[in-house]
Amino acid sequence: MVAGVCALWLLSLYVIHGVPGVVPVALAVLLLGGGLSLWALWRSGSLHQRLAHLESAAARLALIYQNAPVGIALFSAPPELRLLDANDAYLALQEPPYNQRSKALGECFAQILPRFNESEALALFEQAARTGQAVHVREFPYPFFTRGVTYWNTDILPLRDRWGTPEILLVLSDVTEEVRMREELRRLTQLQLQSEWERREFYRQLVTAVSRGKIDLVEEDALRLPGEIIGQVDIRNPEDVADFRHAISHASHKAGLSEAQAFDLSVAASEAATNTLKHAGGGLGQVAITERGVIARVEDQGPGISAERLPRVLFQPGYSTRATLGMGFTLMMELMDRMEFATRPGRTIVQLEKNRTAPAPAAPLDLLLQSADLWQSLDLPGGHPHHPDTEQQTP
Repeated sequence: MVAGVCALWLLSLYVIHGVPGVVPVALAVLLLGGGLSLWALWRSGSLHQRLAHLESAAARLALIYQNAPVGIALFSAPPELRLLDANDAYLALQEPPYNQRSKALGECFAQILPRFNESEALALFEQAARTGQAVHVREFPYPFFTRGVTYWNTDILPLRDRWGTPEILLVLSDVTEEVRMREELRRLTQLQLQSEWERREFYRQLVTAVSRGKIDLVEEDALRLPGEIIGQVDIRNPEDVADFRHAISHASHKAGLSEAQAFDLSVAASEAATNTLKHAGGGLGQVAITERGVIARVEDQGPGISAERLPRVLFQPGYSTRATLGMGFTLMMELMDRMEFATRPGRTIVQLEKNRTAPAPAAPLDLLLQSADLWQSLDLPGGHPHHPDTEQQTP
């Protein structure tokens, strides 16, 4: 409009007064005014589109806010912390009567949340307002609800409204059940581990006593091969068992064992290696010289032997499954001065020790060996093992 008026005035100067050069200027003013008008129309349409887009985005955000699965609430800045708005999920987390919107809106957080000013939660809001940084806390414990201790994942975000007034946005979710389930699982796991340890300890003491100290059940971490390792064989076929036997003979000769002692160790170690090959598909054989004599070690990654089956495996001749050593264990116990044994699913280790000088016999345990009550008290799979000291004599 202004450009058109200016153009008409310039043309009137040319027509009435004959002022030269006015016509091109008037045309330029008209073109400029037209361009500005077109730009203004485009700008107006673009603003309308932007406003429509913002209104649509605001509607989507309001829908997300109201239907979010976590509690969302807007508060005024500390110290008042008055509830300005909240979604339904937040209200559902509160205790009556503040689970109702009409009761909760406008109230201070200290009124809504029991003993809020006594809790550590107030410090979190003050920190967010003071630093201008969001505060994130996972599994925050709150002990003052009537239902007991509760746990919350909490996010506290400082904001400002359109006029620059500071506000606090609270996002929280109740994770009490998750925390309690995890704690209960931890407690049950500890009980199971304790029960397993007590059971294994009982069988360990039993095996040590019945074997007169010859067999010691240990944890695999405590089972180390002492002395100088002078031979190692990867046992994958019968020829490897023969190689392991030759390594033991060489070590026995070097350590000063007698021929009979070397033969006993060779037979026992061959039995262990053969069983490893048969029941676990192979394993590793090692031989070491110690101050007292020679130790042969065989380990594999087989199924292992459960604690409750150990007495039958060790002391019942002929008892055998795919996961046990059958007659071989009885033979090894008779030939060796000492055996150390560790087993679990996925790993079994047997260490066989033969000394140059036989150790002194352990203190007699006749009372234990003659007590059939001990064997009858064991709940062993497949019944109770035959033992010569508990066998009833036939008249």
